Amino acid sequence: MTDAAGMAGRLRLLLLLLSFVSSDYASQDHSFKHESSFNQDLSFDLAHFGRQDPQPLEYPCPDKNDIKPCVCLSGGFMIRDLHCSDVANETQLAQVFSAKFPYRHFRSLVMVGNAGVRELRAGVFGDLTFQELRLVSGVLERVEAGALAKSHDTLNLMHFYYNNIYDFPLAELASFTKLREVRLYGNNFSLLPPLTSLSLEIFSIGYNPLKIINGTTFAATPALRELHLYGVNLTELQPGIFGELPNLSFLSLRDNHLTTLPDAAVTLGRVEDGQVYLQNNDLISVAPNALTGLGGGCVYLQDNALVEVAELTWRPLLEANVTLDLRNNPLSCGCEVAWLVLDPTLLTHLEPDSTCQDGQKLTDIDPAIFEEC
Repeated sequence: MTDAAGMAGRLRLLLLLLSFVSSDYASQDHSFKHESSFNQDLSFDLAHFGRQDPQPLEYPCPDKNDIKPCVCLSGGFMIRDLHCSDVANETQLAQVFSAKFPYRHFRSLVMVGNAGVRELRAGVFGDLTFQELRLVSGVLERVEAGALAKSHDTLNLMHFYYNNIYDFPLAELASFTKLREVRLYGNNFSLLPPLTSLSLEIFSIGYNPLKIINGTTFAATPALRELHLYGVNLTELQPGIFGELPNLSFLSLRDNHLTTLPDAAVTLGRVEDGQVYLQNNDLISVAPNALTGLGGGCVYLQDNALVEVAELTWRPLLEANVTLDLRNNPLSCGCEVAWLVLDPTLLTHLEPDSTCQDGQKLTDIDPAIFEEC
């Protein structure tokens, strides 16, 4: 089997394996399909990994024997990708990047499902620069400070999801002047330090054992428009934590342990189609001004412990054309919901399968029962 054929076969296998991973996570929540970026990052990477019949390049790639088991592939005219999924360990990785590279600028470095490399050491990539790093579904635990330093001026995307990472140079984010997207979900981070970046637009660190996120964590990331904090064991949100993010339009806090949302808990950037994911928490109350900055869009609140549809909290959002999804909450549907049921316009912004504790849909309640309220 030729190197090209072997590489193509491995990529197709990785494509299949990652498809199973994606399906498994998708099955956790029937609203998963709405979380555009969380769902699309895998498909984007799969398309990148699964190009048909990749062909190893000659110049300006190094001699293929010098970089085995890595393969230098063409992504178009003068566009090069390095695929290194089969590297055995850190020593072999260092040997690969000690080879003579005629041209040091690459589009991407790809490692999928690697079972040998647990650490990226400072200087490991020599003088090579990358625009994209896609090291996913492996056993990586540490990325040393300086390991990515040569790409400070080129890197725009980091995908390090589904590894075992607990140590990562987040303090260097400010040095990556073109960095737009960082995905670190499915790792072992226990601490998230304050982030600094003028360019970062998408940040995902879901399914890590964080427990606490400080109020200043995102204060110096003004370009953020999409933030994924699902499944990080949060029990509370500090008021104003998202208040310095004027472009924020997508926030996922699903699969945590939040019980209450205080005033100014969630602030979006005055957007017309904002998306806030709060499903599968332990919410029992939401303060009247807990969610601000939405004009349209949707707030997903299914699978919580909400009993009351409080008018002071929800009327302003419904009047701003925000859709509320209250499915699978033990809602009390006495006189306290009369304000909603008696207003057909507001009721159109309620997810139609939202039900009372007894299973009756709010949209099916006879308004006449509220005549004496």
